[in-house]
Amino acid sequence: MADVQKRTTKTGEVGWDVRYRDDTRRQRKRSFARKVDAQRFANSVETDLLRGDWIDPRHAQEPFGDWAAK
Repeated sequence: MADVQKRTTKTGEVGWDVRYRDDTRRQRKRSFARKVDAQRFANSVETDLLRGDWIDPRHAQEPFGDWAAK
């Protein structure tokens, strides 16, 4: 389950953090400036994890040719 938390910086700016656990139970975090964007991301992460469609962001940067060779 993804959790959306409000964050206030020392300068008074408000931000929103989304914390969730991936399919290997590793905790991950992503920050957003707007609450609506954070909530949408949290909803999409939860849906992808439940469906089994979640892709590790570290592997998303891997070129297709390298992935296909494996």
